[in-house]
Amino acid sequence: MNYKKFLRFVCGSALLIFILSQLNTDLLTQIFLNINVFIFLIAVIFCGIANFLCALRWEILSEALGLKVSKKIYILVYFESIAANCVLPGGILGGDIWRTSRLAKEKKSEISTLGYNPKSSKHQFLKLSGFSVFLDRIHGFWSLCVVGTTSFLLFFLITPESSTRFSEQHTNHLIQLSIYLIILTFIMLLPILIKLSIYYFKTNLLKVRIFIGFSIEVAKNLWQASHNKKNIVISLSSQILFGLGFWICLYSIGLNLNIFLILVLVPGIFLFASFPVAIAGFGPREAGSLIFLMPLSLNNEHIFISSVLFGLTSTILGAITLLISLLSSSKSR
Repeated sequence: MNYKKFLRFVCGSALLIFILSQLNTDLLTQIFLNINVFIFLIAVIFCGIANFLCALRWEILSEALGLKVSKKIYILVYFESIAANCVLPGGILGGDIWRTSRLAKEKKSEISTLGYNPKSSKHQFLKLSGFSVFLDRIHGFWSLCVVGTTSFLLFFLITPESSTRFSEQHTNHLIQLSIYLIILTFIMLLPILIKLSIYYFKTNLLKVRIFIGFSIEVAKNLWQASHNKKNIVISLSSQILFGLGFWICLYSIGLNLNIFLILVLVPGIFLFASFPVAIAGFGPREAGSLIFLMPLSLNNEHIFISSVLFGLTSTILGAITLLISLLSSSKSR
């Protein structure tokens, strides 16, 4: 274990210990024992479908870079990365590193991206693979921001009584909420700025390379892959399912909150989850949940357990993936 992994492990452990030190362990145990297992399993199913859609999104983005392998490989590697999130240090970062190395290893067809030799070096190959993973994360978070801002509007339009009551009860947090929504809206509008920059480079005939050395032609390919209707529907659907999965985890411990309000807050929670200091996938997400859900007048123990349950959906999916991989490898011998 190098010093970076060791530092992430120490920080992640310290974060979890700090959070647990602020909680009532007796109440945590009571909440955990009263979980509605059937409802929780529905959350597992929703998250499983969401991850399947994420694998399809990753495939579309990767193919725009010339990384053409079978759909089965993309799905398998994506679910392997879920298992890696629970095993490798760093949580999501560990899973993304796994995806990068596995896709580079599995790739056998020629790289069709403009300006690259089919006999690219392993280093170039890894760069392509890593960039596809990075794009997938960016696209996923952009979709979350679209879901969040849209849900905020629906919260006020469809449930005016609940929104009025919420505004009256949380006047002390309206400034923070406004700043948060401005950030989500800005991120949602970023593709327009990117499109304008591409148009600027094109019309001014600048021989500028962007995206870690990719040409403007590749940028246009990525734009088409990122914003074609099919990929947008896939990406938005996956993020809505993740948000519903989180809401179901809350519901499984007896918390019946407004679904639109939860969808507004999950982008911030999931952004915290991306911090590379998680221990078996836990830590940063729980901290983010406490920060974003405490203003809803929930107790810390319920928030913590709901976040842990959401994390356990990935743990279960990762365990199933490992089991299937082990069974498949034993049959092939």
